[in-house]
Amino acid sequence: MNYVDKMLKLQELVKRIKKGGTGTQATLSQELRTNLATLNRQFDMLRDMEADLRFDRIKNTYYFNNSFDLTVSVTKE
Repeated sequence: MNYVDKMLKLQELVKRIKKGGTGTQATLSQELRTNLATLNRQFDMLRDMEADLRFDRIKNTYYFNNSFDLTVSVTKE
């Protein structure tokens, strides 16, 4: 997988988190068709980008505790 594909998958993860209702790590990884190790690396990448990613045990969902967003734009010249 190339860098652009990784960033697009990361953007999809951000959209899912912002939408809410992600469920647990296991549920989210299944829905995104990835494994837990990859999902954890994606979480680490988001945190490296200063996303304050948290899990709400009552609502059973991941969320951003700051105004984090990620927009990936790809152009070909």
